[in-house]
Amino acid sequence: MIPSITLLKEEEIEAHEHLEFDAEAPKICEFWRDLTSRGTQINTPEPCINDFYKAHLRHLLINCFKELDTDILHAHVGTFHYGVYPNESVMMISDLDRRGYHEKARQALNAFLRYQGTVSMPGITMTTACGG
Repeated sequence: MIPSITLLKEEEIEAHEHLEFDAEAPKICEFWRDLTSRGTQINTPEPCINDFYKAHLRHLLINCFKELDTDILHAHVGTFHYGVYPNESVMMISDLDRRGYHEKARQALNAFLRYQGTVSMPGITMTTACGG
């Protein structure tokens, strides 16, 4: 029942104070089961592998932060204060696409198209970027 954002308004705080964990938990679990079932599934004889595959998808989706008032997603490999690094985000985006979440992948790729620039990252030169 702890949100991943800081609640600043009194009405936001009050709304969370009245939530009952036992009433909300089944709703949240159903939300994640439904979202997970929309994409690619695997079924192996080992339940641990099946569960890990589902959990990894949920990790990917939790770490895609939606930019307010847009359909842009920012694919953070790590949660909260970890930045967006294209070399890491592309693995997340590719995995979402392979799993059948094509729209989520498109939204995450659009973040890079929208915010691309002409200044290279520190330590990157055309020679190193091109394998020279």
